[in-house]
Order: sequence, then structure tokens, then C-alpha cells
Amino acid sequence: MGVILVAFLFRFYRIADYPLGLFFDPAINGLDAVRLIQRGGYVLFFPTNGGRESLFMYLLIPFIRFFGTTPFSIRALTATISLITVVLLIAFLRNDEIRTMNDESKETRLQTPNSQLSTSNPQLSIINYQLSIVSGFVLATLPWHIAVTRLGQRPILVPMLAIAIFWFFLKGWRGGQSRWFVLSGLFMGLAGYTYSAARLLPVILVMALLPEFFIQPIKRANVKRTAVNLVLFLLTALIVYAPMAWYLLNHPAQFTARAASVMVWNFLDTPADIIAELGRNFLRILGFFCCAGSPNPIFGYPGYPGLSIWLAPFLLLGLVVALKNWRDFFHRLVALWWLIGVFASLPAIEAPHPLRMIVAIPPTAILVALGLLKLINWLLSNKRIPSSLRTTHYALLLLILLLILPLPGFIRAYYVNWGNLEVTQGIYDYNAIAIRDAVLSQANKNIPIYLPQSRFNDSTLLYY
Repeated sequence: MGVILVAFLFRFYRIADYPLGLFFDPAINGLDAVRLIQRGGYVLFFPTNGGRESLFMYLLIPFIRFFGTTPFSIRALTATISLITVVLLIAFLRNDEIRTMNDESKETRLQTPNSQLSTSNPQLSIINYQLSIVSGFVLATLPWHIAVTRLGQRPILVPMLAIAIFWFFLKGWRGGQSRWFVLSGLFMGLAGYTYSAARLLPVILVMALLPEFFIQPIKRANVKRTAVNLVLFLLTALIVYAPMAWYLLNHPAQFTARAASVMVWNFLDTPADIIAELGRNFLRILGFFCCAGSPNPIFGYPGYPGLSIWLAPFLLLGLVVALKNWRDFFHRLVALWWLIGVFASLPAIEAPHPLRMIVAIPPTAILVALGLLKLINWLLSNKRIPSSLRTTHYALLLLILLLILPLPGFIRAYYVNWGNLEVTQGIYDYNAIAIRDAVLSQANKNIPIYLPQSRFNDSTLLYY
């Protein structure tokens, strides 16, 4: 509960007025939700503003009905989704069916009282308990996740659905129960109605699953059941996604237009320039996780990294741990989830772009937690360290220190400095809020109100 409370505070603190306004993308989403309320009907895909899947706009409808056409309505939805993502990650990692016990697992655990847990495998449950709490806290305080939460944008759905997809698939794969494959397929189909980056999720799952057939061959008696379950997963996903698939089949340009428009080769003339830019993008993406985030103030304080430099070494260590244990489905999935999620944005402009890499938010938290627990348990087992210091209490103290060390700098940069920047107030259109308030203060059906012609078609002002 403590981790969830921390996540709640970081996501809901001043969401009504920090930043005070909206920028044009969320405002357009809000306008589309308002039009759905007014006109009704069913829309799968909005072709305007680069093309957008519709699920987020439908989820906005009850928030706008209840809270009105305000920035709070949009951010209340994204903050709720973000909080659910943290809860799902904790629940996902607490589940003993998603992992198998191996030598690495045995090394990465602290001594936790078994009385806190109820399981047929106490040792594995201890490991999962620790991983879930540490991963949950990392995600709860992750600058990257918090920043994209306050954008009020539809990509925030992708990490939440990704966790559900992989959790239920792993649960079904380990336990063999068909209902988990159906649930996983359901969320896989729904993911297609969120954001283009969600198209990476089936790629990640297939690449993680294929080696499993060779590493852990299916017993002859289980072949039929496994085949049926995989068919159930695939059919469920296809049935749910079928309306969108039919729409995109009839409008193929809209399937690729948004992604194709941001590829670096559309902006450069020679192969040498393209290769050089790809190399720079590679370095920018790596820098996002330690040193220099997006320079775009839409995503928070310009240049602030998506992960604190204090935690960056543990992300790398966690990736090494996951790759070392590639034979385990869970570790292989987490490694591919991060690598594909992050580097799919390599050929795009504006790298590092927090939204184009959004698939990789949950595995970032998991890998950091794996790295932290690996270090702590190495210190506990290192005979060269005095035994008086090799205690669980000191280990927990060090772990807590490492987790909270990045917070003061992030709080100052994001919750204090960012909102005071003139560029932030411009991008989030504080002037539209001022115009709205002035109009409302003078509202009278008998008195006409004239808006500046230059602002008449602004999405933010129209939304308000």
C-alpha cells in the first residue's frame, strides 16, 4: 500500500493546474470525445491530427461528463491509468506462476519473513515479493512515467495493457489454463486501439515465446492443450482487433502514415547522413536513461533524463541479469520487452522521444529492480565485508537510500522549475485559460463575446 500511495501522490498532485493548461494534442483528443458525446455513433480511428486510435477518447467521455471540459478531466483519466499500471506491475511480479526458480533467483533475494507470504514455494514467493515492491517503487517514482502521465495523451494506455497481456500469457503458459490465454488475447486486441507503439507487443511476445519451444519442449501429452490455448489466444486477439483491422485494410495509408512521417530518411538526403543520424539517435536513447532526456518541454523539464543517473547502473546490471538468464521465459521476455521497446524509436526523428519508447516503461522498472537486488544480495554474501555490516537491516537501508536518492532532484526539476519556465506556459497555452476565465466571468446570453480571430480555431480554446 505504501508504494501505491507514493504512486498516487506523484500522479495526482496538482493535476488540475500543473501545468495550468493543455497543449494541442490532448485538447484535440478532448474535442473528439466531446463530439462523440454530442453526436454519438461509433468511431474506430480518427484520421485527423496524424491519425489516432479511438479507445482513449471513449474512456474520456465519463470524465468529461463528470468534470467538464477542463485539463483535469483529461489528466484524471491518464493519472488513473498510470496508477493502475503501478498496481498491475506489483501484482504481475508477485505472481509465482510467471517465474521459475534458478540459481540467479536464489541469489537475488533478501531474508523476508515467510509469515508475510502464503505459497507452496516460499523461497520463490520471497523473491517475487521483493522484486514486485522494488519494481513498483521504481515505476511509482520514474520521471519518464510521471511526465507522460501528465501529458494527457493516449499512449499512457500502452504500458498498462502490456503488463496485462504478458502477465496473463505467462500465467496461462505456466499453468495451462485456457482462461488466461483468452484474457491475454483480449488485452492484445484492445491494445490495437490505443497507440501505434502497441504494435510492438505481439512482436515482443512472439520473439520471447519461440525459443521456449526448444528450451522447454512440450510434453507429448500437453501438445494438444498447448495448441488449443495458443489458438484461443490468437482468435480472441483477432476477434477483438477485427473492426480496426478491417478499417485499416480499407484505409492502408492511415496504418503507416504516422510512423512513416517521422522516419529520419524522410528528412536526410544521403545514406551517410542517415547512418550518422542513426548513430546519434543511438547515443541519445542511451543518454535518456542517465544523462540527457528529451529537450522538448512538453515532456517535463528540458533535458531531464527519464531515469536518474543514480539508478542507470542498475538498469544495465538488471539487463545483464535478464540476458544471463535468457533461458527463463520471464527474463527473456523482460529483456526483449525493453530492448525492442526502446530501440524501435531508433530510426525516428526527435530521439529520445518518451512516447515512442513508452512500451519500455514497465521493463525499465523491472530491470532496475533486478539490478538493485543483485547488488544488495552480492553485498550480503561478500565475505570480504565485515559480518557486522552484512545484515538485512543495513541492506534494506542501502536499498531505500538508493531508491529515494533521485527524488529531491526530480521533484525540484519537475514540480517546481518546469512550471515556471516561460516555454512551458507557452506550450501548455496558459493564455487560453485566461481567455476562458475572462469569457466565463462575462458570460451572458444577451451579450455577444468576440474572440480574437487568431485564436478562434485553436484546439485548446475550442475544448474549453
